[in-house]
Amino acid sequence: MAPMTAPHRLLTVGPAEAVAAIAARLIAGGAYVAAEHGVDAVLIDGTDSAVETPFLDLADSAFAAQLIDATLGRVAALQTALEHLAPAASIVVIGTDAHLGRWHATGQAAASAALVGIVRSVAMEYGRHGVRANLVALPLGTTASDEPVIADAAIQAAALFDAPSITGETVLVDGGNNLKFRQARRR
Repeated sequence: MAPMTAPHRLLTVGPAEAVAAIAARLIAGGAYVAAEHGVDAVLIDGTDSAVETPFLDLADSAFAAQLIDATLGRVAALQTALEHLAPAASIVVIGTDAHLGRWHATGQAAASAALVGIVRSVAMEYGRHGVRANLVALPLGTTASDEPVIADAAIQAAALFDAPSITGETVLVDGGNNLKFRQARRR
């Protein structure tokens, strides 16, 4: 019989209901316990709203809120999380697939692309300290009630937490929609 290992100490940062649902699934499985310090697994909200605004109707203030404010909040969440990590910890940011491009979602696409770059940069910079950072990208507008997506996201987050050689990557959890170019279809 394999020796019992202690559960991962999981810190969840951010208010999104989808991220809370993913954390609840991880904790319910018994391999994770909620914690605030000395954590080896961090789940961070990097999701975007699904508010649609055609590009020509996108006001500067709305774009700033979608890109700048959201990005600064995510940077602050990552910086806070780094202060609570145990050695060889793993960060999984739950973001969206908007970086692939979306109709009427220019601000969300820019914010999502920024987050992909930020996660890769954190992975590079903190890799020498044994910290790994990855992103799980959900379809824009995913909610806690989207059970199949939430379940798959929890599986992917757990796999990334336990994969010591994977860092700086983005995993799409979208049922293959990016391969079918569903977002690009003419409206």
